[in-house]
Amino acid sequence: MDNQPQITVVIPNKGRANLCGMAIKSIKCQSLSNWEAIIVDDGSTPEELECIRAAIGSDPRISLVLRDNPPAGANHCRNIGVQRSRSDLLVFLDSDDMLSPNCLEARVSAMAKHPDLAFVVFAHEIFRDEPGDLEHAWQVCNDEDHLERFLIMYPPWQTAGPTWRRSTLDAVGPWDETLPLWQDWDYHVRALSLKPAYSIEQEPRFFSRVTGVYRESISSWRMRDVDATKIEQRVITKGYEQLRNKGLLTPRRELLLARLFLMSAENIAHFGQPEAAQSCWRRALELGLISVRRYREGLVLLRVHRHTLLRRTCRLYTRTIWPPLLRHCVTANS
Repeated sequence: MDNQPQITVVIPNKGRANLCGMAIKSIKCQSLSNWEAIIVDDGSTPEELECIRAAIGSDPRISLVLRDNPPAGANHCRNIGVQRSRSDLLVFLDSDDMLSPNCLEARVSAMAKHPDLAFVVFAHEIFRDEPGDLEHAWQVCNDEDHLERFLIMYPPWQTAGPTWRRSTLDAVGPWDETLPLWQDWDYHVRALSLKPAYSIEQEPRFFSRVTGVYRESISSWRMRDVDATKIEQRVITKGYEQLRNKGLLTPRRELLLARLFLMSAENIAHFGQPEAAQSCWRRALELGLISVRRYREGLVLLRVHRHTLLRRTCRLYTRTIWPPLLRHCVTANS
């Protein structure tokens, strides 16, 4: 076997010994043999680490790295994995997800067949306990506007979808280690803002585990409080600046970004902090994403958010007069 692996799988992990073991097994079963896997642990217990070491066994292609410096989080672990990797092709696999048996072989083949592409995205199938138990493939096509799918919070692919060239990762830059949430959104919006050449492949799929007791991120993306919404605002603003600097802002995308600010503002209002909610919505006005009239109408919606009847009346009004892209999250019975 060539000492240089053809592809690297980077796996951040924390406290998921059994699930990580399933991910390791799926990698060991690959039809391609010349790969490396780097598991970067973010603070599992000694007992959990022993379980992971047992799953690795004596396979020299898999290394377990313990993160020994701050900050904590999946993004730092991914960056460590990239730094330690030896191949030109990389995949980021969450520790509770799995690969189909010929996944890596197909990815290496696709990248070799299309040397002009920055990355190739492979579709995935969601599952709960075992691959195939839900029989639901995540739909994504080549002719879609994938950037706008991220902007409407309906991502076209999951973390392990793209197979990246190292040169592309260098161009995008490291994963943002300050983010405990919206990590994929931030990274893929940054990548797409570079206008790279890429393609979508429907087969073979990998398997992405969905919500339930099993799906708990090693980063705190699930926290739903005012602190989380502040991070959301920062990431949305960062995305806006990225698209503006690359000349990719359109009236349509401006409305989609404004919609994200509105969703974040409504989350803050839900937590009983109307002034913070209004400040978040004002950010959309400051960035020129909405008119003064739309801003004022949104303020009314936020001010009555905790009054069910008034909120529903206000939402019915916005559904009638607001542009569809801005009112996408507005329903009459919410």
